[in-house]
Amino acid sequence: MTDVPTLSGNEITDAVRRNNTQGDGLLPEQGSTGIWEATTNLVTNGGFETNTTGWSEESAAAGFTRQAGGGKFGSAFGRINNVSNDHGVRMTVTVSLSTTYTASVWLRGVSGVQIKIRLFAPTAAVLLGQINPGILTGGWQRFTLTVTSHSSDPEIRFQIEPTGSATFDFDGVQLEQQPLATPYVETNGASATRAACRARGPSSVVSTAQAWCAFRLRMGWASASPPDANERLFNWGTYGGNFLCLLNESGSWKLLRHTTVDTNRCTKAATFGAGAITTVIGTWTAAGASLSVDGSVFTFVANADVPTISAAFDIGSDAGTGLHIDSEVFWMTTGTGTLTDADARLIASFNNSPSITDFPGTPTWFWDSGPDGTQVPLVVGQLGTGRI
Repeated sequence: MTDVPTLSGNEITDAVRRNNTQGDGLLPEQGSTGIWEATTNLVTNGGFETNTTGWSEESAAAGFTRQAGGGKFGSAFGRINNVSNDHGVRMTVTVSLSTTYTASVWLRGVSGVQIKIRLFAPTAAVLLGQINPGILTGGWQRFTLTVTSHSSDPEIRFQIEPTGSATFDFDGVQLEQQPLATPYVETNGASATRAACRARGPSSVVSTAQAWCAFRLRMGWASASPPDANERLFNWGTYGGNFLCLLNESGSWKLLRHTTVDTNRCTKAATFGAGAITTVIGTWTAAGASLSVDGSVFTFVANADVPTISAAFDIGSDAGTGLHIDSEVFWMTTGTGTLTDADARLIASFNNSPSITDFPGTPTWFWDSGPDGTQVPLVVGQLGTGRI
């Protein structure tokens, strides 16, 4: 394990965004790395790169065509030039019964155009859910809709149509077995999967007896509706054994440390919306563990259960196998000193791309996940203390 973070290659980085064939739709140079769980796009032609196969018009009045150049992703997009009320396009996909699915699509139209996105169970003739209407603003916008599939109909019909006569474009169409919309996976004739990502850092830069870690994130979900029971931000060791973990569980941030039994969790309640930028700091000593969120006073809990861990730590997932943070990391840093409440306020005041020299608490490792997409960390005493 080197001092450079080990990445699986499935992360959403600025390099992925520059390629513009999949991702979260952000512009390059946003300076973040999206750490997402695996997903499969069931819409077999989500980007119209080659043709319009799989899509059908509700009537010829929909005026459905494939347009080359200028799409949100790739080299093409779909267009509706509707000359009659409520005529759009649809695609039907096979799904599992009574299962949660999330649809997402990028739309562009003249400001004020109103769009309906509907998910039907076609055989059962049941409307599973709809956004009615989505109102366009003139640029590319992403709309999402989460539903539960029908108990006896193994299909979902994805339908996009205007309210009234209108012209609009669409691209990056996705339907996935997820409780939230993940970044777009390009499809061109068949469903496609993006594997779960995994990012790891060296154990040599932290200690289970006394250290800290701090993260700057853009949350991919709201605190009131987390995608899983818990999402792990800093995962070191194995739960049920020697373990230290900073995670979000049911909307609250928690810091765990133990050798065999999960006891004395440090908990910090937090309320945030999807897309919110937040700073989370976990710190621990031989006496206990503390948490600060967005510069708040540290919450402390006594905990003298110090584990022994030599493996690399994971950033944003449980060893890349699940419980992903499903969010974007701007930066992460670790240290072996101690932090005060004033230090927490200082760290929370940093922008999305600070320098390692800005940090108190004897920083030992800094991962700046952008803006150039190379994800190069800085290690005090080894690579210097200035930001590249």
